[in-house]
This record gives sequence, structure tokens and C-alpha cells, in this order.
Amino acid sequence: MKILLCSNNYPPYPGRGEAVFTELLANQLASKGIEVAVINAPQRITSLIHWENGIHVYDMPGFDPEIIERLSKVGVSAKEIEQKIIARYQALLRETADVFEEVKPDILHTSSVLAFSSQIWPVAKKMGIKVVHTLCEYHLLCKNQEMFLNDVPCTELCSPCQVPMAKHLEHVKSIYALGAVSNNVLQRHLDHGFFANIKHQKIIPYGTPVNQTQNHIRQQGEPLNIGYIGRVSPGKGVTWLLEQVSELSVDNWLLCAAGNGDAEYIDKLKALYPKPKFTFPGFTNRDLFFSQTDVLVAPPLIEEPFGLVLIEALAAGVPVIASNRGGIPEVAEKSKGKIFLYDPEKPNDFKFLIERFIRNPEYLDKLRKQCRTVAIENFSVDKMCESYLELYQTVL
Repeated sequence: MKILLCSNNYPPYPGRGEAVFTELLANQLASKGIEVAVINAPQRITSLIHWENGIHVYDMPGFDPEIIERLSKVGVSAKEIEQKIIARYQALLRETADVFEEVKPDILHTSSVLAFSSQIWPVAKKMGIKVVHTLCEYHLLCKNQEMFLNDVPCTELCSPCQVPMAKHLEHVKSIYALGAVSNNVLQRHLDHGFFANIKHQKIIPYGTPVNQTQNHIRQQGEPLNIGYIGRVSPGKGVTWLLEQVSELSVDNWLLCAAGNGDAEYIDKLKALYPKPKFTFPGFTNRDLFFSQTDVLVAPPLIEEPFGLVLIEALAAGVPVIASNRGGIPEVAEKSKGKIFLYDPEKPNDFKFLIERFIRNPEYLDKLRKQCRTVAIENFSVDKMCESYLELYQTVL
């Protein structure tokens, strides 16, 4: 069996959840003796072909969204920009077809096709390659991938999103089998006509390795280190989180919001929420972040498909407080009480949860080992990999 995995930002390029998933799956498949290669389209490329942990990675220049802004600033029209984008995608698909011809995989496994476009699926099918897709985001439904507009979640598709969706609906017919990270994200797509004719569908949660980083041991009287890590944006609930924490009835806490985002937005947050109570370190090593964090808060206002950071925190021995949006309740159900949910429309519930951690350091210490146990039992990389191997067998 030969598997070609598809990624937007495979290492050494920094990537989001789908890139982390692809790397973990690739390494686990290779450890089981499966022949694996990766096709990768990072926004900024430094090489054409490289090896990562013994895995052959084919790099090709992906589309950089910042190009749109730069072209607009120098007076290039919207129509010309659109033509340039289409030309880049077409060139990328030709390069992709060349890789298909060289690798000759039995299966193309995609997760995010944002860099390649959904046309990659019919191209693969035409060349006799079976396509397996991991549904882990909203790119097929929403141009900004969040289904979040004007600071509120979208309840229906807007006109700009409906035009490309029609093409996506046609392209998904080339997919043979589907793994979705949650029932929630799958159902949202089924409601809009996606994947209805795919016979082999399976819910396969993300997996993560156990992190043995030494946890911060909070002493009596020390402030609670509250952590957020991810994209710093309104849709991810960062503004909401800062507002609620600043209104807590107890003052014995510090909050670190790590991650990148719109520079202007982050500058505004820094001005409104200054040091030393609030820090915004930007991109941060996850091991270092979790070693300094007492409790993780995942506050998305969007319908989060899964929330990889939730299980990364558990694997590092860090309990989680999270909003009940999207697929997060499904992850919480498997966490055996180590992920504490709240409704963003009921902020007092969040404040109650966080203040309980502030007032009870012993409670926090008791949870740490249990968090890692839950990650091992329910969210292991091997368990995720075995589920995909079973899915692969259904299409061969």
C-alpha cells in the first residue's frame, strides 16, 4: 500500500491543526511499514523536495493570501487578481499531476485542500488514484473557513460563499471515503448536500502524542496561569476571553494569549489589556507553553470542528475550560470530566469555572495525571492511525 498525503504546511513550515495531523499520521504510518510520501504547498517555499523523518516530501509553492493585499495596494484590479489566482491554482494542479505520475500512490489522502483547490480530487480520480479525505474544517462551505462574520457565527451561507460551493459539490464526487473529526462538522456539510453519496464514512477524532513536559506546580498564593494558544482572532473568542477574565471577582491570575493573528487587532488588545496581567508572546513553542500553563481556555465563538489544542493540553497534563461550540462537546465527552464546558452566552458559568481553579490549587494538581491518562486512552496517535488504515482498506 502506498499513501500520498496532502498538506498545506508540512514541516519544517509552521502549520495549523491539519498540518500537525498530517505529520503525526505520516510518521505513524511509516512506523508500521507503510510506504508514505507527502505533497506540500506552503505559502513561502524554501526547497522543492526534502526528506522529513525519512518521509519524501514534495514541496511546491502554494498560494500566499498576502499577495492579494500587496497587489491591491499597487492598483491591480480585482479581476486581474482573480485571474492571477486561477493561473496559480492551474499551475499547481499541473505540478501535482506530475507528482502523482512519479509517486503512483494507491491512495491520495487529503485533509485541507485550501492550497491546492478541490480540483485536486477529480485530477487524482482521473489518474486512477483512490481519494480519502479528512473533514476537519469549513473551507468547502466558507471562503474565510470560520463561518463567522461581523463578530457572530453564520447561520446560513452568504452569497460570496455559495458560488465556489457549487464547484466543491461537484469535486467531492471524486472522493471514495471520508473520515470526519467530529459528527458536528460532518453534519454541517451533509446539511448542504456534501458527501451524501460517499458510502464509507467514519468519525475519526484527532490523536496526539503524550507530552511528558514537567508541569508548572502552583504553590498556595501564587497566581493561576491561564493560557490560550492558537490563532488570535475575534472568532476564536480571544476578545471575549479577555473581557471575561478582566471581570473576575478574584485577582490572583495571569493570562497568556499565545499565537499569531492580525497585527492591528493584536496591537489593540495589547493596549486594552496591558502587562503584567496579560501577555501576547506571538508564536510560541507548545511544550514551553504547556509547561507554564495551569489551565487552558479554548473560547471559540465559531463552530470549532474539533479543537486539536484540547487534546494537546490533556496530553501535557493541563485541564481545559472550553466553550460548547461545534465539535468541542464530542471531545469533552471522551475526556472523562477533564474538559469543562460553558456556554459563551452565559459568561458567569465561565467565571465560576475559572475561579474554582484559582481558589483550589489542590484540585488542579489532582487533575494533571488524569488528563494524560485520558489522552492515552482516547486520543492516541496509534488509535487514529489504525482507524485510517481500516478506512483505506475499504477503498482498495
